[in-house]
Parts: sequence; structure tokens; C-alpha cells
Amino acid sequence: MLRRSALLAALMPIATGVLQADQLQGLTLHDPWVREVPPVSDRSAAYVRIENSGSADRTLLAAESELFERVELHESREGDDGTMRMIHLDEIALPAGDTTVLEPGGYHIMLIDRIGEPLSEADGDEVPIRLHFDNGENARVEATVRKHAPDNGHEGHDMDH
Repeated sequence: MLRRSALLAALMPIATGVLQADQLQGLTLHDPWVREVPPVSDRSAAYVRIENSGSADRTLLAAESELFERVELHESREGDDGTMRMIHLDEIALPAGDTTVLEPGGYHIMLIDRIGEPLSEADGDEVPIRLHFDNGENARVEATVRKHAPDNGHEGHDMDH
């Protein structure tokens, strides 16, 4: 029975097309987190550091979560008038040998139209997010709900690959 369970667990990513974050080729996902927002808000944002230790450039194409109706890739940029604007992106480049940081005020994953109850750091909530990459890989991460960004960007749940 133990062998069958191990075999099923090994085949599950193939059957579903979704890899665990530690199974990606050349990418390491560090400290995925989602900003806690007031209960009246149905939007939030997710952040993660994506390290590409491979020799080839990669691309994040899309993301999705079962807790939100829509999920989009965005970048916050300062406009010509000095105000910050959110720009919808079709993809986020992940250069070889570099780390791309999705963080407040920059690249992020916009979570739109929450399904269900508000998310809370105090309750220990996590948001499942599926990331889709250019080579056909899809990875699932559990992003911790937080009121504030990590102090140094190196705390919390690292997802090594």
C-alpha cells in the first residue's frame, strides 16, 4: 500500500500538470505572501521572489487562485505626472542568473474579486496560487497572508527548486 501511495504521489504532478514549487527546473520561489486587506475589500496582491539559477531566460505568463475570480500580472509604475499607476502585464521576464522580485510598488500578482471570507494574518490564512511559466511548467505555492511585507525579503517560507 505504501508503494502505491508513493507512486500516486509521484504521478500526481504529471496527471494534473501542476508541479510543487520545489520541482521547477532552474527556478526557486522565495517567501510567497499576500497582503491582508480590510474585510470590505475584495482585492489584494501577491508577492514572491523568483530566482532563476538556470542558463536560460524564463517568463512568468500567468497566475490563478481558486480564492479569487480573476488574477492578473501587474506592475506599479510612476506616471509622467508623478502618480503611481498599475499597469496590466502579459508576462514578467525572469532573466537567467538573476532574481526577479514581485514586491509592493513593483511587479505583483493582482488578486481580484475574492471568493469567500476575508483573509487574515491572525487566522493563519494562506492563499493557493498557481503560476504558469513559458516552458509549460505550472507550480502551486501557498502564499501566507501578512499585514506587512517581510523586513528583509528573506524571511518566511522559501520554496527551493
